[in-house]
Amino acid sequence: MIDWDKQPLGKMPDTELGIRLGVSQSAVCKQRQRRLIPPYGKGVDWRKQPLGKYSDNRIARALRVSVVVVAAHREAAGIPKQKKVKAPRFASARWSPKCAECVGCGLVERDRVAVPCALCQGTGRAIRAGGRR
Repeated sequence: MIDWDKQPLGKMPDTELGIRLGVSQSAVCKQRQRRLIPPYGKGVDWRKQPLGKYSDNRIARALRVSVVVVAAHREAAGIPKQKKVKAPRFASARWSPKCAECVGCGLVERDRVAVPCALCQGTGRAIRAGGRR
């Protein structure tokens, strides 16, 4: 019989722990979830995120999490929602191939923190050859 409370749940991948204990990955996952322990490597330090500076959608895309999760953390921190700013009608929706890492959102994930892309400086618009947008 395995004493699950003494196992390093969430401190290593479920598959690895399952092999070590001689059980399936799903058995480890079920026990970890029963104890409300998040999976290994999925933690986001929400204090370092630019909540309120960028839209919840942009941050969610950069961190690959749900918009609902970002909104919940922003609201829990007491940070107001970013006001919508309409883009000018003439704004181009084309992105530079060099700016493909931000996929037009203007944010990229580096060390589990959403940061402005170095190529588009967080605007989501690629910088043209002359340094102008």
